[in-house]
Amino acid sequence: MAANSTTAVLAPRVLIIDHDDSYTNNLISLWPHQADLARVLLIRHNQYTWPELQTLILPHVDAVILSPGPGNPHLAADLGVTRQLLEAYRRQCARAADSTGLMIPNSDQVGGLFKFPPVLGVCLGHQAIAAAFGGRVIPAPAVLHGQVSAVCHRDNLLLANVPTSFRVVRYHSLLVHDDFPSDLEATAWTGDQLADGTTVKSIMALRHRSLPLYGVQFHPESVSSECGRIVMENFFALTERYWRSRGEPRSTDLPTSVRHLAPWRPEGVPVDPVAPAPAFIIRWCKVPDVRLDAGDSDESPSLFRHLFGRSPASYWLDSAVVAGSNARFSYLGDVCGAGAATLRYYQDRREVTVHQYPSGINTHPDIPLDHQVIHRAALSVDETFWSWLERFLHTVQTEVTEPWSSLDDTEGIDRFHFRCGLVGNLGYELKAESLPASHGELTCRFAASSNAPGQKSAVPDLDRPWPDASLAFADRCVALDHHTGDVYLMTLVRTSATEIPSGTTTDVSGLIPRLGMEPTEAWNWCETTSKAVRQWFADYLYSPDSNTITERDLGLPVAHGSKPHEHEATLLTMPREAYIAAVEQAQNYIRRGDTYELNMTTPFVGRLARPWVRTPEGALALYLRLRYHNPAPYAAFLYWSDLPLLLASSSPERFISVRESDDLVTPNEMNPLEALTAEPEAATDIFRPDMSASWSVEMKPIKGTARRPQFAGCKCTDFPPSPRTTGNISTVIPCSGCWANHVTRDAAIAEALRCDVKERAENLMIVDLVRHDLFRVCVPSSVTVPHLMHIESYQTVHQLVTTVRGQLRPGLNPVRALVASFPPGSMTGAPKIRSVAILERLETGVLRPVLLSRASSLMNGAETPAATTYLNGADPLAAKPDDMSEMHTLRRLHGTRGPYSGCLGYFSIHSGLDMAVVIRTAVIATAPDGHDYIYVGAGGAITILSDPAAEHTEALTKLAAVWGAFADLCS
Repeated sequence: MAANSTTAVLAPRVLIIDHDDSYTNNLISLWPHQADLARVLLIRHNQYTWPELQTLILPHVDAVILSPGPGNPHLAADLGVTRQLLEAYRRQCARAADSTGLMIPNSDQVGGLFKFPPVLGVCLGHQAIAAAFGGRVIPAPAVLHGQVSAVCHRDNLLLANVPTSFRVVRYHSLLVHDDFPSDLEATAWTGDQLADGTTVKSIMALRHRSLPLYGVQFHPESVSSECGRIVMENFFALTERYWRSRGEPRSTDLPTSVRHLAPWRPEGVPVDPVAPAPAFIIRWCKVPDVRLDAGDSDESPSLFRHLFGRSPASYWLDSAVVAGSNARFSYLGDVCGAGAATLRYYQDRREVTVHQYPSGINTHPDIPLDHQVIHRAALSVDETFWSWLERFLHTVQTEVTEPWSSLDDTEGIDRFHFRCGLVGNLGYELKAESLPASHGELTCRFAASSNAPGQKSAVPDLDRPWPDASLAFADRCVALDHHTGDVYLMTLVRTSATEIPSGTTTDVSGLIPRLGMEPTEAWNWCETTSKAVRQWFADYLYSPDSNTITERDLGLPVAHGSKPHEHEATLLTMPREAYIAAVEQAQNYIRRGDTYELNMTTPFVGRLARPWVRTPEGALALYLRLRYHNPAPYAAFLYWSDLPLLLASSSPERFISVRESDDLVTPNEMNPLEALTAEPEAATDIFRPDMSASWSVEMKPIKGTARRPQFAGCKCTDFPPSPRTTGNISTVIPCSGCWANHVTRDAAIAEALRCDVKERAENLMIVDLVRHDLFRVCVPSSVTVPHLMHIESYQTVHQLVTTVRGQLRPGLNPVRALVASFPPGSMTGAPKIRSVAILERLETGVLRPVLLSRASSLMNGAETPAATTYLNGADPLAAKPDDMSEMHTLRRLHGTRGPYSGCLGYFSIHSGLDMAVVIRTAVIATAPDGHDYIYVGAGGAITILSDPAAEHTEALTKLAAVWGAFADLCS
């Protein structure tokens, strides 16, 4: 009898065994009723032993789902307890099942009867079922990851009510061979076309002939798969029928003792749902008589230079592209006031320090910026940086806002999602404190490293020039609304006068008296800054050309259109052959089934001809070059002259935003992944914001890039172009015909990107990964994909972008959403945990030694002809380094990814956050040898469809978006 998906069936109590996949959590989207998720338990495959699973968990569940995952079903380490569970089934295959259950040998469970629950295996789980019963799992003749295939079936059980032909998403490098053992039968197939044009039949589903074991090779939980929910409903119906036929009633709920067996659950942690009395209020005003041009304009650089151009520690979250993007606001400020501070975290020291700059502005290049450490916290074994950050934000958060004047408009600053707080960047290496413990296990397996959350990296400390986290506590801010042209000023005012402690504090609460502003100080700043903005605006209106910043005004040669190899530049790059070899090695991991996609990166390092970042003016000049060369909606200027360090970003990719929402969230909607939202290190530091607040989470992964054509001028002779002069730069207005041809070519490139099979597969893999991450912290029914793979166009490239949204579960704070998703999946690959471990092997074990070897050869004058073939086929590193101090600098810069592929943005004082992925970014620092070095990371997503040479070209395309702004400044 076929399972009937139209009949309402109470979802069974389900155990999901996760094989460290990045899609497992998406399975819960297939439950027909979200309320049934209270009966779901998710554990890791290596969390419990087989005896523990038998006695503690299996007696209390009705069904088991074996998740997808990387690896090989013939390897015990990749399956964990799953292998023993299926072995127990296999041992009973030759025995007859009586009406009360299946006999278990005493070696498995002493003297007992044990009722085996039905099992559904997905992908790796499907292969594991076949392997357990003697089937062969072999390399697939056609390796497919993130691609859609048509599947045909003849199954009236698991695939009942599914069309005989339907489309599914596949992620697999291995395949069950069709030489089946007699106990199993195939129920669904697809036709795979090989490179030689022939078509082979590949098994897509199977079942056991007498036991309740079912498997599907495809991923029914993918956002692009059809009929996934019908498949799950059928499995539930089969489970209900299985137990009903045995005549034994089953409980409808999981016991509390069983639910608490999920991993990383913070048991016994006191949680205070009420935030402390606010230590600050936000006082604000609108600058009168000022209205900037709406949309994209060049007013922001001039205003920033006027207000903060000489500040030794400043920030600018810059919506440099507004038209056609979600960007609307820019936030400008510095941290040189008495109530501002800079927070830094170096992971190898496991220490958080907070600095203040009491001396204010200092523009002399030879006098270091005076700063003092006001807080120093050494993290305990049970703490992470994330838990410290949560505790800090819990202490300072406030939602109280007041205008300085009742005449200010009623909308006020509610439109702005940042209202003072933390601004800065979080480096990629913080992954060691956000990924679960299996990250360390796999790193040891793949990269000969012993990294684990909260442990020091096995890679030697190379005295890196940047912190792993660098955040400015902004107690004042200038906010620009690019839609209306309004300018607002915000200040963070202390609610009570408290004696400022002397010396360095170690407790977060001791920081509060030193942060924020007194009311009089805040009012004076608003008044002074408002006058400065109005004066600047009057001057701008009177003489806009003289107040518009151009590269010529900065005394810099125009860098538009520069490419890495067009300049005599000190650029240390990966040899082309070495990069291609690394891509091929990455594809070998994919063929073996260890991963689906690897987002590999390599650093590019150049030495600037003269110091730039020692002075605020020089640092700003560098950022403005990048801004003009490659404007982006999530651009940023982050500058600390005491390091000295500049992070100049033109990122087009939003990582994650969490902001207040009017959408209703049902507190009673259960999430079986609730326990996955808190790592044990952070358990003692959980705080809860207002329980009635609703937070909307959005992520926008980018995968797929195509370079836009640059207009090369008119090709016709009948209608010569017309000149036009704007400011100091002369441009050319093309004729309508030539311009139309250019637009048509540009549109064709965008459409080709949108339809490209490889690019869509890359994007889909990350989209499903992002959904998986959000299911950990969001109300399950709220996770949606409103925009799947649409084109966003920027000045130099087209991008394939997807939007994923969800509602944060009540009781969770925005930091939890960030931790659950960090590092960005678009920068790791999928599955995330396994991919990160393999990337450490490829990047620090393969690529980095090649770079250091080459640098050493250059310094010793022993560069060989084979080593001089670089990314562009020529050696751009023409100048021999001065001394071995430069070798030390290169070692420091190539130690880790650093800020690249982490995130940057803000944590607002009212608990919201917005982060961009750190790509298309230059990190510029002064090294001990006295030179300024520019570090740019670039790379791409490696899949089985990747062409190694094309991947190398793509890395150059992404590099050019940044390097073109600076190449002529290098020596």
